[in-house]
Formats: sequence, C-alpha cells, structure tokens
Amino acid sequence: MNGLACRTEKLSDYELQDHKCCISLGHIGNFVAHVQDEDFYLGTRTKSLKLKYKKSNKYILLFISTIINQ
Repeated sequence: MNGLACRTEKLSDYELQDHKCCISLGHIGNFVAHVQDEDFYLGTRTKSLKLKYKKSNKYILLFISTIINQ
C-alpha cells in the first residue's frame, strides 16, 4: 500500500474511504496520488478523489493516478 502511515481499528470520528473508488492524494509537499489495497482513513495532509462512476476497478484507479503523477 502506498502512503500508509499505520493501521488502526475503526475510528468513529473519521470517514472510512472506499478503496474501490477513491485515490488518495498527498497535497502538501510532493503532490502524489496513491491507490490503496484496503479501505482507508485520510490523514491531515491528504485528500481523496472519489470517482463518480460505480464501475471502477483497480486498473482504472492506477491509470488515473499515473496520469496525475506525470
């Protein structure tokens, strides 16, 4: 997994991001897009892009994140 800082149990104060339709973005410092293998929470220096289309898969997310990182 890219950009992973730690693992945690479920948190009630944070929104769990769906790894099947979200790309995580580090928005401070190096602007880098990451695709995760599991659902994830965002840290304070990250954002997420959520796809509008429900029929996404890992390869679509990898393609989009590659375009962003170029």
